[in-house]
Amino acid sequence: MINPSNQSSRFNTPSSSLASDRNQPWLGAAWKIASFACGALLNGIARYLSGGGDSTLSAAALPVYEIVFFQDLIALLILLPLYFKSFEFKQFTHLPVHFFRGLTSAAAVITWYFALFYLPLADAVAISVVGPVMGVILARWFLKEKLKLLRIILISSSVLSAVFVMQTLDALKGNSTNLIGLLFVFISALCFALAKVSTRYLAEKGCNARFLTLSLLLFIVPVSVVPAIIHWVPLELYHLPWLILAGGLTVLAIACVSKALIYSEVSFLAPFDICRFVLNAAVGYYAFTELPTISAMILASIFLVFVSWKVRTG
Repeated sequence: MINPSNQSSRFNTPSSSLASDRNQPWLGAAWKIASFACGALLNGIARYLSGGGDSTLSAAALPVYEIVFFQDLIALLILLPLYFKSFEFKQFTHLPVHFFRGLTSAAAVITWYFALFYLPLADAVAISVVGPVMGVILARWFLKEKLKLLRIILISSSVLSAVFVMQTLDALKGNSTNLIGLLFVFISALCFALAKVSTRYLAEKGCNARFLTLSLLLFIVPVSVVPAIIHWVPLELYHLPWLILAGGLTVLAIACVSKALIYSEVSFLAPFDICRFVLNAAVGYYAFTELPTISAMILASIFLVFVSWKVRTG
């Protein structure tokens, strides 16, 4: 069980604690990979509940808006008893950024789930390779992150490898007439990148991972409730276990991302997005039988992590 009191002192002093955390980027990478695992499972649940792919719930599918609302609401209900007493409201000193982070996060998840409805999971993940590139550009622009030559080489190598292994060009050609699905993928990638940059900005201002996790849910639930009400469908009993599981995974995913962006810069974490492609592809293959080349992707991810380790100082 999470003990907030054990975590409250670690990130309270931005000048000293954050500086030391930046010396542990590989810990940030580990948290980022953990968030990818949670996200991959969430994508599978969302695709199943929304009736995408070969889902057996096509006759009783839930709207994407409702899935997003319930997973975030359940996540908030899980966290409130743990964090509320020690929640540091004095950290709400950048309200516009917090609101922007909640808005872009909600938009990112909603548009991504729509993309999973219109596109096979493997294709959507393959096309979303543009996301890390957007994140690096925005981090360089807004956060002034330095891009040394070795880091640029590593990011470029990981993106090109992901394009090759995930067969991105084939996915684009195969879905060239599915403009709605492609549009949702690109909008989602941009919103995710903006949310990451916002999270990193707040971390640099001294917000700790506990605060970043709960504050995001406090903002994202009100944002997602309106479209959920407009497209409301009555819940059935068999929806509840999946929604509760999604809520728990949402808590873990947000917490892992917040930790990752405290320990590491956005540009350092970008190459590890290939792990997200691999994990999502695994879910798509085993849950929806949508990808036959999982072993090649696993080998590619191991290779890139090894290369990353070799040039970590870049």
